[in-house]
Formats: sequence, C-alpha cells, structure tokens
Amino acid sequence: MHRGIWFAFAIVALDMMAGSIVWPVIPDLLEELTGLARQDTVAYSTGLMIAYSSLQFLLGAFLGNLSDRFGRRPIVLAAMSLLAVDYLIMAFATELWMLFLGRFLAGAAGATFAVGFAIAADVAKPEQKAQAMGMVGAGFGLGFMIGPAIGGLIGEFLGPRAPFL
Repeated sequence: MHRGIWFAFAIVALDMMAGSIVWPVIPDLLEELTGLARQDTVAYSTGLMIAYSSLQFLLGAFLGNLSDRFGRRPIVLAAMSLLAVDYLIMAFATELWMLFLGRFLAGAAGATFAVGFAIAADVAKPEQKAQAMGMVGAGFGLGFMIGPAIGGLIGEFLGPRAPFL
C-alpha cells in the first residue's frame, strides 16, 4: 500500500484523537472554571460539543477545496498548528469563553479528515481506492476510540488540563 495512504490514515486518526481526547475532562474543567456543580455544566458541555462539531461540518468541504488549490501539505500543517493553539488555549483557559474559542479552533482544524480522504484518493490506484478509503475510515474510528481513553487516563491521574499538554 502506498505510504500516502498511511499518511492519510495517520492524519485522520490524529484529528479524531485530538478532537475526542477532551471529552472525559470537559466536565471537570467546566466545574473548575464556572464553579458550578457537574450536573449544572451540561449545557456548557453540550455547547462545546456543538461548537466543535458544527465547525468541523461547515469547514470540511472548504478545507478539501483549499487543499485542492494550495496543496495537501500546507493545509494539514496549518490545521495541526491550529490544533496546537487550541490545546494551549484549553490548557491555560481562565474563562469559559476561552474554552469555546478553543473548541471552535479545534473544529476548524479537525475538518482535515476531508484532506485525509483526498490524499488517499490522490495516491491510490483505481483498483485500490476502496481499500484506501477503508484505511482512512479505520483511522477515523481508531482515533475516535483512543482519544477518550487517553484523555480519561491522563485526566484522572494528572488533572483536567493535562490531556491538553
């Protein structure tokens, strides 16, 4: 299999891991920032999920088009840099709005799964396209499974801000 397909697999797995690593620690982080009891932070937690998911949905095709125009690598590098900024914001947030800003940035950067699929489509031979798309889809699922596990373990032992660092 072409190494570009493995690269696309890694991009999508990292994106999904980055997006989901925060889920287990968000309730604790919201308690810390708002001073509310966990059960009273549900609306904020839901809002953070919506912020992330909506930006990912809205910008997926846009990032795919940008990668067609400017190349896959610059878009992937910009997205990974944006994820790093998101993690810094989330790790050092002192106000609730900063968490929302971070989740918006992560959603915009996490939309690179479209670029990952485009890379796989670019490099796969016609007879391997289904296999390549399956590999990238597996990266999606793997990142989605591993992210919360990592976030939960790190958050449990090192605190709710540790997964971001």
